[in-house]
Amino acid sequence: MQTQLLTIFRIIVIFLFCTIASACDPDDRMNAKQYDYKVALENKSISAITIDGYRTLGQFGDKLETSVLVSTLSVSPKSISDIESITIPKPLGNPAFGFIYPGMQNNVDSIVLKFSNNKGYYTSSKNKEFWLKNKSSLLSISENEIIQKNEVLIYEISQEDLIMAYDLP
Repeated sequence: MQTQLLTIFRIIVIFLFCTIASACDPDDRMNAKQYDYKVALENKSISAITIDGYRTLGQFGDKLETSVLVSTLSVSPKSISDIESITIPKPLGNPAFGFIYPGMQNNVDSIVLKFSNNKGYYTSSKNKEFWLKNKSSLLSISENEIIQKNEVLIYEISQEDLIMAYDLP
């Protein structure tokens, strides 16, 4: 009798485990709809800009002894950067829409945007105090920070951004 109860209990446990496991199957997330977009930066200022993405934190959030340059993007005055493609899980219009600018995803946790006059902006995943006024950073671009031109999502850097820039070290 005990053996039969134990067998029935095992069957129930296995059934419950399989039911729960399939409901949490990570493959379901992998099959979720994805949305493709083209994105670019537009430099509307009269100064060339360079945007450097750095890794300043280690794997466990500890500060690295030396920052590591991960990516660089340059945009000439009055021009648009190369158009990049992204794939994200939320469509335009969804309150959760947002993305990290291409090239800034791979362990980048801080960004320096520098104009040719050595003025610019700095942001990190923890401090946005010295970034472009009233704009999200390239580490977390929201829908209200972009405009759509010819099916390309554009993040603009303006002449006013150049005028208001901080002196960089």
